[in-house]
Amino acid sequence: MLKCDETSGGCGYEGNVPDPVTRKIWCVKCGRFYLASKEEVGEEPRTLKTTHKSITGAKRRAVLLRSSGFCELCGRRDQLQVGHLVSVERGHEYGLTDDEINHTENLCAMCPECNSNMRSEVVPLRVALVMIRDRARRAGQ
Repeated sequence: MLKCDETSGGCGYEGNVPDPVTRKIWCVKCGRFYLASKEEVGEEPRTLKTTHKSITGAKRRAVLLRSSGFCELCGRRDQLQVGHLVSVERGHEYGLTDDEINHTENLCAMCPECNSNMRSEVVPLRVALVMIRDRARRAGQ
């Protein structure tokens, strides 16, 4: 049984049961919905590692194929990795879901140097616009 979330204006009533799929909880006492944390419902807490782990092999292949074998930031062709344009750390800060963070639009083929230089940075808008233009051009071919 879960306690109604007092930190966001809940009543603190204990005895609520979450929906197992959405983790939404309806408080029977104060009549409001709130979202239970993963820890409250026994799921593994969200971390950088769990977000990275959820990128499928098929999604990695699609990103690498889209790049035509080039780093989408600098154009190099060696040892490509799949990296994030909006980093996982920033995505968590912005409140993005793992699906949004790991969407193919946010994933990018990068050489090891570009990927390690990104760390928790976000790709500058100018670079993102060039990448979008190049992706659109390749998709139209």
